[in-house]
Amino acid sequence: MSRSAALIDELGDIPHTVEPSLLRRRSRDYFWYSQALARDLGGKLGELGAIPRNKADVTRVAAACACR
Repeated sequence: MSRSAALIDELGDIPHTVEPSLLRRRSRDYFWYSQALARDLGGKLGELGAIPRNKADVTRVAAACACR
């Protein structure tokens, strides 16, 4: 099982996306303001985007990611 598939399984009912166009948009966060980060992160995309609905979902996503 891939890491993304295992994480999707662990997230359960928390909405998520693996849609490339959404991941492309959501994988950007002004990192280009830093020359070092722009060099290291330019062209990188996330494999999975979680879409938490509330604080409990955020906590579950963070816990699932921290265990990886």
